[in-house]
Amino acid sequence: MAKKGCLGCLGFIIALLVLGGIIGAISGSNDNDSSTSTSSNKTIKTEGLTYQKFVDLQMGITVEDVNKIIGTEGELESSNKFGDIETKSYRWHEGMANMNCMFQNGQMVSKAMADFSSLVNIDGKDITLEQFNNIQMGSSYEEVCKVVGREGLLSSQVNIVGQESIMYTWMNKNGGNFNVTFSNGVVSMKSQFGLK
Repeated sequence: MAKKGCLGCLGFIIALLVLGGIIGAISGSNDNDSSTSTSSNKTIKTEGLTYQKFVDLQMGITVEDVNKIIGTEGELESSNKFGDIETKSYRWHEGMANMNCMFQNGQMVSKAMADFSSLVNIDGKDITLEQFNNIQMGSSYEEVCKVVGREGLLSSQVNIVGQESIMYTWMNKNGGNFNVTFSNGVVSMKSQFGLK
């Protein structure tokens, strides 16, 4: 029974990640500044919910730990129990940015952020459809960064029963972007929106 519940939770988390990617793609198109600098992405906010605080959240911490780090209490969005596994999902938001974290038996097993473009400066040369097409399944994060020419922004991380999935987003200021999912360290999925 517990194994069946765990599989259901995994399906829910995957759906959450896909939804987060879609929300990020749609909402990322709101920034129309077309300047291109060569520096990397920089955090523009230091209090409350920030991109860096999201990145620094470690799997296994409690919702109380997250509340303390972010500085506000998360809103409980869902709660269920299958066998001996209790799953709760909380949401924190700052302006347009939203962060969701899922906890199983009190420990964080996933985190996702949508529309963090309001929390970071998107700098650097625009990414292209050609770069996206050159990303190969099975590549490491470092290999993808070499193809793209800059680091991605962490948009979600899931770690359940020893299986880890991490999604990074690369964005242009005009909203064009792509997401790359790494399962156990290598590219397992990629999607793009509005690239030329």
